[in-house]
Amino acid sequence: MQNVYLAQINPTTIQDAMPFTKKMGTIADLTNLLVPIAVTGAGIVLFIMFIYAGFMYMSSEGNAEKLKKAQSLLMMSLIGFALVIGSFIIIQLLKLIFQVNIPI
Repeated sequence: MQNVYLAQINPTTIQDAMPFTKKMGTIADLTNLLVPIAVTGAGIVLFIMFIYAGFMYMSSEGNAEKLKKAQSLLMMSLIGFALVIGSFIIIQLLKLIFQVNIPI
C-alpha cells in the first residue's frame, strides 16, 4: 500500500488508500453499514443498563428514593431500546411496502 497525502486525495485514491471505502459509495451505503451496528450497540447498552438498574434495585435497602431511581432507569432503558427496535421495524416495513432493496 502506498502513502497518500492529503493534497493527493481524489475519489479514486481514497478508494485505493482505504479498502473499506469500496463498500461505501454513497450516504445510503454508509447508513446501511451503521444501522445494524447501532441496533447491536443498543442491545449491548440495554443489557448493561439492566444489570446496573438491577444492582441499584438490590442495593436500595428499602430506600424509596433509590428504588424509584432504579425503576426509572429500567423504564427509560426499555423505552430507548423500544425506540431503536421500532425504527428498525419501520425501515423493514417501508422496504416491504415500497418494494425497495435496502440491504439492512
